[in-house]
Amino acid sequence: MESPGRRQLYRGQRDATWRTIPSLFREKDAAGALRQLASAIPRIQGCLPSASEEQAVAVAQHYSKELGVATWLLDMTYDPRVALFFASDGGEADKVGVVACLGQKEWDELSAGGTNRMGPLRVIDVPGVLRIERQRASFLDTSHPDLFDQYVAHSVWFRQVRGLRFEDPDADFPVTAGRIYPADDPVCAALLRASPSAEGVLHLVPAGDALAPLDASAYFEIVQSWCRQEGVEIDAYREDTLRVVCDVHARLQEQRDRFALPDRSLARLQDAVNLIIRAQRSDSFITPQKALQWSLSRLPPATRELLETIIADCAHTRDLC
Repeated sequence: MESPGRRQLYRGQRDATWRTIPSLFREKDAAGALRQLASAIPRIQGCLPSASEEQAVAVAQHYSKELGVATWLLDMTYDPRVALFFASDGGEADKVGVVACLGQKEWDELSAGGTNRMGPLRVIDVPGVLRIERQRASFLDTSHPDLFDQYVAHSVWFRQVRGLRFEDPDADFPVTAGRIYPADDPVCAALLRASPSAEGVLHLVPAGDALAPLDASAYFEIVQSWCRQEGVEIDAYREDTLRVVCDVHARLQEQRDRFALPDRSLARLQDAVNLIIRAQRSDSFITPQKALQWSLSRLPPATRELLETIIADCAHTRDLC
């Protein structure tokens, strides 16, 4: 469903195997990429004098190919049909495309109202730019890219057919290539005419930890926020189990080739934490294996055996055997 209030945001990708990582975090020299972005901001604000700095960063993301810059934002749209257009535009035969839906309510729950390391979802809108308006685009400022990845948005997959692209010319808001990429784009033309700035100052920066790898302590901070959100204080009797679960979750991220993303998602971590919260409320002991029972139950035998080995190893490390 369309969501003008941005309670749902959509993203289409031609290849479902691509990780959803902002372009800045794919750069080998992130500091250099930030300097290059900073030099583009005066150029953008010269063409769009009313644009704030964060809106200028959003414009830089939208015209990243034309400007040759990378940002920490993600292109999204509140119209699933626009997302499907992008997901199918230029798709290779037999590849699997995907349209993913991010829900504000779910993110709020996992981020404990934006208080933990995931942070709140910040949506940036830029009015008055034709191509952005035609694409019903918004720009998402998230936290750590791995946390966004582990959120695992609701997704619809489809098999690509060469030369077949979704369009909807007869809708009240038509979706066609001509409208998505208007031939007369005054902002793009102005940006290409403008002289590049020698330097610029960027006051906005991505989350300070966005390029650092997440470890078990980072996940422990997140699960503690979930416990506080439920009004539950985990005592020392069950805290060891909670820490082992976070150790296991961190280890799973190191074996992406063995564990599919849904099996190492924040939802699976939350399943385990909910069982520990239940044990705390009932004053009963719970082992790490019992806490992770839902993750274990979803795996094929060989992968389940590997997870059991990881659980035992993490428990042994913390002397919880």
